[in-house]
Amino acid sequence: KRCDDINMSTEEVFQALYNGDMNVMKRADFFDWMATDSKWGTPLIALISGPWTPDPRRKAKLRLAQWCIDQGADPEQHAQKTVSWTIYIGPNDEHNVCIANDSALSLLTAMIDIRMEMLEDDWFEDVELNKELEAWQEVENIFDYRYKARRIRMLERISDNHSKLYEDTDSMDVI
Repeated sequence: KRCDDINMSTEEVFQALYNGDMNVMKRADFFDWMATDSKWGTPLIALISGPWTPDPRRKAKLRLAQWCIDQGADPEQHAQKTVSWTIYIGPNDEHNVCIANDSALSLLTAMIDIRMEMLEDDWFEDVELNKELEAWQEVENIFDYRYKARRIRMLERISDNHSKLYEDTDSMDVI
């Protein structure tokens, strides 16, 4: 699935998103942002699934979340039913969320809920895990805001095109 030596393969793009590798922004020119994969699920699921520490990776993933949405990735797109991968949460991976047939947005919400329950139980005080929670909440906001803004722009363009069709009476085919 290589376009040429400069561009990344589909597997390389998913792996880069998982790892928070910013090179994906320079080398994923021909990637299908609505792609689904039997291993990774969707591009945004790969992004949220990977490690979020240390700080440079967390910042990179936040930038990548915005960039992926701008490229056409859909946080509400569901992974295939056959994906058997699981996201593990907690200092000892004691909680898990199955990816199959779920979207990045719903998985992220579940991850946040689990982390919030862990905080309520007050059984751990880990600065890195708290930073991870804050990053997840920020990504959830990015998904919600940027995706809705993109959809609104698309609907506005459709409405504009529709209006232009009615304005152009010379091209109408009416008797």
